[in-house]
Amino acid sequence: MRRVMLFAALLGGLALPAVAGDTLARIEARVAAAPEVQAGFRALRPNILRMSDWSPVEMAADAHVVLASALQIDPVHLAAPRIDHAALLRRQQAEIGAGLTARLLAADLDRDHRITRTELRAHLQAAPAGAEALVAELFVMGDVDANDVLTLAEITRAVGLHLARLPVAALPAFDLDGDGYLTSDEIVQGTTALAATR
Repeated sequence: MRRVMLFAALLGGLALPAVAGDTLARIEARVAAAPEVQAGFRALRPNILRMSDWSPVEMAADAHVVLASALQIDPVHLAAPRIDHAALLRRQQAEIGAGLTARLLAADLDRDHRITRTELRAHLQAAPAGAEALVAELFVMGDVDANDVLTLAEITRAVGLHLARLPVAALPAFDLDGDGYLTSDEIVQGTTALAATR
């Protein structure tokens, strides 16, 4: 399929608009049917559109790199011919989540597994300017009872909410046939279809 798309693009791009329109409709249907994908997709789309000045041939040839960059992951993760997107998503979210949780817990200065606003303020003053803005945002997101204290449950909730907003959460939208795997063809079709919406 990838060769057919590249060949068609080289001959004047006659097949790409029809394929792109159908693919875009399938991606949007998958996003609409999966609330857990929607926030990630909203973050992903502008990342791909930033690269939309590439020609369809360039986009199709480098779709894996474009999508990896837009997802903010290493292109190596998309190099396999068939990718279990749920496993990749879990691995990425676990890695990022562990780092965010550690950054939040670093603000727990008295090590009582609760972060007070006072502790957060002291932690942020000791950090380089702007380095921990995300930690402050997570504190606000997590403090659901507005008592100026984050418990472990609230930390977990805040990190989960943040992970759902990451572009990598949109991976399932590119599984056009719904089999649980991303193929090279699906990556090329999805990336070129999104880029064509510029």
